[in-house]
Amino acid sequence: MIPGLLDAEVSTDTIGISGDRIRSFIERIEHIDEEIKGLNEGKKEAFAEAKGEGFDVQLESARRDSGILL
Repeated sequence: MIPGLLDAEVSTDTIGISGDRIRSFIERIEHIDEEIKGLNEGKKEAFAEAKGEGFDVQLESARRDSGILL
């Protein structure tokens, strides 16, 4: 949560958006950020596992970034 942004109980701001609606957007965005962190950690673990089994993960990363399909 962004400190101080939603500390006050506000029913509407200056443009008529309710505080609860703003809070909802912020919570959704924070939840998505946490999901992205988890996915990135899973990706990191998969690359480490592939590297541990002898695959050249740098080539795989370059292949993926260039759009070459196998």
